[in-house]
Amino acid sequence: MSLRGDLYELLAAMQAKCGYDGAAVLKKDGTLLASYLPSCANPDVFSIMSATMIGAAETAKTELKISNNLEEIKVKAGSKVISAKEINKELLFVCLSTNSCDEQLKIALPDLLEEIKRIYTQNRY
Repeated sequence: MSLRGDLYELLAAMQAKCGYDGAAVLKKDGTLLASYLPSCANPDVFSIMSATMIGAAETAKTELKISNNLEEIKVKAGSKVISAKEINKELLFVCLSTNSCDEQLKIALPDLLEEIKRIYTQNRY
């Protein structure tokens, strides 16, 4: 399969285990690699706005002279949460979930991020 196909299959398969409503893997420049999003979401807009959100946080971090890596950004709106996590220097994982699945996501996320890294490394060359 392809990088996009392998990542899509992973995101779809992990949806029930992680409890997210949708998820995407993108490069930090906003290039969408794969998404498993609700039909109401435009994947391209979602990825560009996610990269913009990360970029703004990175700029704020630099301005405040915080030297640690950016770990996670969360935006809460009612019961919905958009979480963005850095996978590595190139990739981001962004998901849409509800407050109620936060613990479920915390438990499953490390394995998911490692599998994304593995697929990306394997298919990139």
